[in-house]
Amino acid sequence: NAFDKLEKLTSINVDANNQHYKSINGNLYSKDGTKLIKYAIGKMDTSFVIPNSVTIIGERAFEGCKMLENIEIPNSVISIEKASFLECENLKNIEFPSNLSSIGDESFGDCTSLTSITIPSSVTNIGKLAFVGCMSLVNVIFEENSKLTNIQKHTFAYCDNLTKIEIPRGVKIIGEGVFKSCSSLKKVIFEEGSNLTNIGIYIFEFCESLENITIPAGVTYIGNYSFKGCTALTIYCEAKEKPTSWEPQWNIDNCPVVWGYIK
Repeated sequence: NAFDKLEKLTSINVDANNQHYKSINGNLYSKDGTKLIKYAIGKMDTSFVIPNSVTIIGERAFEGCKMLENIEIPNSVISIEKASFLECENLKNIEFPSNLSSIGDESFGDCTSLTSITIPSSVTNIGKLAFVGCMSLVNVIFEENSKLTNIQKHTFAYCDNLTKIEIPRGVKIIGEGVFKSCSSLKKVIFEEGSNLTNIGIYIFEFCESLENITIPAGVTYIGNYSFKGCTALTIYCEAKEKPTSWEPQWNIDNCPVVWGYIK
């Protein structure tokens, strides 16, 4: 947090003899240029192109930047660290590189102008709260043959304008509150051949527009309060009978939902 909330910072300059860091156009990088450590968030530019030397976008690198609307990330980047773009409230467009493997915790939290994202098939990790509070987010697309196996807690919580999402077949666990309070979410589709086994607590809590959902046959656990407040919901299941390991509260028996089976 060395440069936290310095909203008037327009340049970071490094002595040429420093053995650990260097400055490129007033932004801070590792000496070899492979890590972007800090963007000077007081700059007035609305767009920025990350250099091709960069493989890691560092923790909180762009946090709180109010001006940037477009950021171009090169294919050299494989990791976006924790809170890298947190509260970049005017960021409208982001295109992830084809070699990206990790999107860190809170990395795009409260990017309230972000409208659409495509997650490359190369991504194996999306951290908790990664896109929480992205209120303008309408489209989330996972590329085919996704390597993702786990969606961590509150990843898309409070994304008020998200209407539809398709979960890749390789995902086994969806964590706590992943879609909590996504009030416009109508359709959740699990890709054919889904390997899903675990649906966390609060996952669809207050998704009041959710119309129907089909639980994959392999699901053995659905946590407490997972459908609380889903007043328009019909639940279907690919399995022959309701999983016996479901938690008792706010699932089927105590929620205004209908239970049915896929024929």
